[in-house]
Amino acid sequence: MVLDYMKQAGQISPELQMQAEEFVAQGYQRLLSFEVPGGGFSLFGRAPADPVLSAYGLMMLSDMGRVYPVDREPVDRTAHWLMAQQQPDGSWAAGGRREAAALDAMEDQLSTTAFVVWALAEAGYYDVESTRRGVDYLVDHRSETEDPYVLALCANALSVAGPDGYLANSVLGRLAQQAIVEGDAVHWQTGLRTFMGGGGRAGSVEVTALVAQAMLRTGRHPD
Repeated sequence: MVLDYMKQAGQISPELQMQAEEFVAQGYQRLLSFEVPGGGFSLFGRAPADPVLSAYGLMMLSDMGRVYPVDREPVDRTAHWLMAQQQPDGSWAAGGRREAAALDAMEDQLSTTAFVVWALAEAGYYDVESTRRGVDYLVDHRSETEDPYVLALCANALSVAGPDGYLANSVLGRLAQQAIVEGDAVHWQTGLRTFMGGGGRAGSVEVTALVAQAMLRTGRHPD
């Protein structure tokens, strides 16, 4: 992230870029050590692979690819593994995370599907059948939650993979109405634990960042 920013801002020297790329290379090799044989990622690199962690790994590989020559094979392998886990209704199930995250069954399915769709689209798989079916699931069920964390994931997924801007904008409109105003600042607060374990103030920081990211991407609600 730092390397990408500094390159875009024109604030990096050849020496610093070389050092940063060396760090990225080390992180890239370390990330691949968590890949499960047969596809997908898990916390310790052993089966079974986890859909959420696999989507997270795919997102990291896509981000690294902006500043480092990432091998396309693990990207494609992870994407195809994720697509093979899709449910008949177009959703993805996290499995085993609902109790820890305080998600009900629908929010679990909706948030996991949004995160996977977002990751697939970021990896270049925004116009394949699995992603389109995932988008259809999000569209059909986006009104079944009011939690800003789940809505923020849906907004990011739809902003990348949605067929038109209206779908993401409709979710962002609901989020704008939920903003908690404190002086000149606003934030969003979730009653859930995020996929990364954030709760309380940490969860609020994470969901606020996700909402801001979706709003910046779509250019909606700049205030």
